[in-house]
Amino acid sequence: MPSYVETMFSVRKVPWHRLGLVVTMAPSSRDALEMSGLNWRVSLRPLAVEAGGGRWVDGQERLGVVRHTDNRVLGVVSQRYRPIQNEEAFDFVDQLLGGGDIRYEAAGSLGQGKTVWLLARMTSEHCIVGDRIDPYLLFTNSHSGKASVKALMTPVRVVCANTLNLALHGAPRTWTAAHVGDIFRKVSGARETLGLARSYMEHLSKKAGTLAGIPIDENRWNRIVNELIPIPPSSSKPRKQNIYLLRNDLRERRRAKDLANYANTGWDSLNAVADHVAHVPSVAVLAGRKDFDPNIGLSETRFYSVVAGHQMLDRAVKIIEG
Repeated sequence: MPSYVETMFSVRKVPWHRLGLVVTMAPSSRDALEMSGLNWRVSLRPLAVEAGGGRWVDGQERLGVVRHTDNRVLGVVSQRYRPIQNEEAFDFVDQLLGGGDIRYEAAGSLGQGKTVWLLARMTSEHCIVGDRIDPYLLFTNSHSGKASVKALMTPVRVVCANTLNLALHGAPRTWTAAHVGDIFRKVSGARETLGLARSYMEHLSKKAGTLAGIPIDENRWNRIVNELIPIPPSSSKPRKQNIYLLRNDLRERRRAKDLANYANTGWDSLNAVADHVAHVPSVAVLAGRKDFDPNIGLSETRFYSVVAGHQMLDRAVKIIEG
């Protein structure tokens, strides 16, 4: 398992990872806390720095975020910083989604505990141009002191587990908060923001309808692929070969059978890009190197492409509509 993914569980599979413990049924928050390996706490401890001559002095009122299980320092923060325990994160998501029987699809720890994340499926279901797309709630918390608490809605195309995190104007999908004060007092603000998930899905439905009405023949698709994956000037021969492999992978993904109803349109083109972004292996795998693990080095990229969206998807929309 790559060192970036420390612990994790998922139900059957998870859209952007193929790692960790796989379970057959989505657990409640109490069970998910155990299955994900997140049943640990952190505390703030004073720091000291070596001043020479065997002397140690106070670290200028900075505090270390220390994990109890192994005394690992996960971050250095100010005295205003308020840590959010992993258990509190699950409780917050339970409250955010309205309590009741909330089920978690995946959760885990990244970067040796510096980042933890929880994924829960939201109750609504959507059919967009004949495609079932379910919204999920992704909650991320950093113990490093370098990132805010974040909750966001991420739409997932169910048939192939591709995420469609487009930057849709006027339809925010993300709520953030600093590590200060009581997070549970911020539930209402987070709920208000994530209430816009319906608006986001409505915008996505309109965008899908527009793209499904744009004809994209094979020649134009090839031009789009070349524009999305350009060959930089003065590229070496090996680098050019790698780019050709990536281009071929993207072209082939448009031939997926589940896209047959939208063949030769902007919608099947965008979904081919989404599939490429979510699942493309390293060029070393495409070139046939049997000793290469396709997951190594990709987990972090895949995770943060879900959190922040992926620039290639937004570029694809602009090119298709252009």
